[in-house]
Amino acid sequence: MYKFVCLLVVISYAAAEAPSRAERDEILELHTKLRERVKPTARDMLKLVYCPMVERLAEKWVSQCTLEAPDASADPDYARVGLNYEKVVGKKPTLTKIVRRWIKERKNYVYANNTCTGNCDHYTRMVWGWTNLLGCAINRCDNLQTTPRKPVHLVACMYKAR
Repeated sequence: MYKFVCLLVVISYAAAEAPSRAERDEILELHTKLRERVKPTARDMLKLVYCPMVERLAEKWVSQCTLEAPDASADPDYARVGLNYEKVVGKKPTLTKIVRRWIKERKNYVYANNTCTGNCDHYTRMVWGWTNLLGCAINRCDNLQTTPRKPVHLVACMYKAR
């Protein structure tokens, strides 16, 4: 019985967490508003849809508890997929809090020469015009710990074209 309980603890610990319906709606709304405010206005930006299939890809990736981007040659499901992720040490963040933090990178993007004055990689992936599918997930990954006894969460959003 003890082994069975231990196995259940390990399985539940390693399982990625998808956002709630309300979180999905808010994540999509945050992305949509950001994409609508791109300057200059994008002529060919696709409408973004929250997609359960892409969410499962995000869950699969965060469940691996690695900081290496998925390899599309090893797993074709990740072909033409953009990845935003963040490792958070300490209290478990909400997905929307992390998405809001990525949105703030907008101020670092310089459209005139397509460069960044600071980090803006998350922002640029959020506004890729050719992507129209979005999915996010979070997982506790203490194997990524750098500070003893503090929990580590891996948050990811993935962007894909149909």
